[in-house]
This record gives sequence, structure tokens and C-alpha cells, in this order.
Amino acid sequence: MNYQKTLEFITNNQHSDLKDFYDKSYEKLKELNKRIDRMTISLLVVVLVYFLLAKTSIESFSIGPFSIKDISVIGQLLPVLFAYLLFDLLISSIHKTEVLITVKMLFLSMYVQDVAPSDFDAVKNKHGFFTRILLPFSFTTELSRLVSGKTPVGLGCFGILLGLPLLSLYFLPFVLEYFMLKDLYTNGYTETIGKISFYMTIYINLGLIFYYIKVVINNYRDLKDQGIDNNTN
Repeated sequence: MNYQKTLEFITNNQHSDLKDFYDKSYEKLKELNKRIDRMTISLLVVVLVYFLLAKTSIESFSIGPFSIKDISVIGQLLPVLFAYLLFDLLISSIHKTEVLITVKMLFLSMYVQDVAPSDFDAVKNKHGFFTRILLPFSFTTELSRLVSGKTPVGLGCFGILLGLPLLSLYFLPFVLEYFMLKDLYTNGYTETIGKISFYMTIYINLGLIFYYIKVVINNYRDLKDQGIDNNTN
């Protein structure tokens, strides 16, 4: 995200224009929160169906007028569906981060007097009391407070211990994706749908990795252009 452009926009616009942009950004932030929740639940449903299919002996089923005679088709499509949902979740989460920081910067510029540049830098990683209570509720944002802010050493260490298992959640989807692809290659690769799903899943995952690396590189370049490095706060 180019923070410099955001600062220039705030500097060059009046309070009424900023308020309108703030309201629109706030509404978009709420929509992104809901979208991320839906994507997360959808991923959990796909995982649940994956494990149920691994244990079930049902070969076909019907839902109203719809009938699936070969239930193995569902298992063959799960990896590509999981990959798509994961990619969507990543894009939505990164976009939410940009909107969230923009909303907080707009809030500071409209409601806080004598804002210093360091205050804008702080909102990138911190959640002040007033900005937090005015932002739409987000479970992930609240959870990040476990390891952020000033806390006693003992309590901080306890928060880090609680947060360590959460780090596995970043890698768990890729572990599940690996086993889905492995099962697909073993049991469904001979089918046309299985082959298409296998290669589409790999393609989407490569796109996910490329997108994430590109975002990291662009953010690093933005910080470098602004003269911000790891040694400054």
C-alpha cells in the first residue's frame, strides 16, 4: 500500500471530502469483514466435506430434483474449490488491511488535532482505543491484540504462548491442500475431471504464491521510497 499517496490525499482535501471518503471506506471495511467470514466458513465446510467423504461409503445421493450418481466427483472438485477459496481469502485479507489502515488514517486526520507523521506510521500496526471502538468488529483484529501493545513481561510471554498455536493456522491450509492433491492423484487422476481439478489446483496455488510475493515486494518498495526501514518506528 502506498501510504504517501494516502497522506497526500488527506492533506489536499477538505474535511467534508474526507468524511465522505471515510464513510465509504468504513462501509467497504464492513463488507470485507463479512466476506472474510464467509470465505473462512466456506473453507471449513470444504474441509468437513473432505473428511466426511473419506469416511463415507455412500456412492450417490439426491437433494430435491438434483441427483449425483457418482459421489467421487465431489471429492475430485474439492481441491480446486479449496484453492480458490483460499486465494479469495488472501486477496480479501490484504485488501482489508489497506482499507483498515486508510480508515484509521482518515479518522486521525478528522478527529485528532495536531497529528504528527509518527502518528500515521503508528496506525499501520497499532489499534488505538478510539479508532478500535469506531471500527467494525473483526475477530482477527481483536485477536492481534494478544501480541501487540504494551503489556507486562509475564503477561506478554503468556500472550505469545497463546499465539504460537495460531501460527500453525497459516500453514494448515497448505497441508490440507497437499493431502487433497495427494488423494486426488491417487484416486481420481485417471478421470478427466480429476486431471483438470489437479492441474487447476496447482495453477491457483502458484497464482496465490505469486500474488503474495508481489504484495510483499510492493510494500517493501513503498517503505523504501518513503525512507522507512526496519530501524525506524
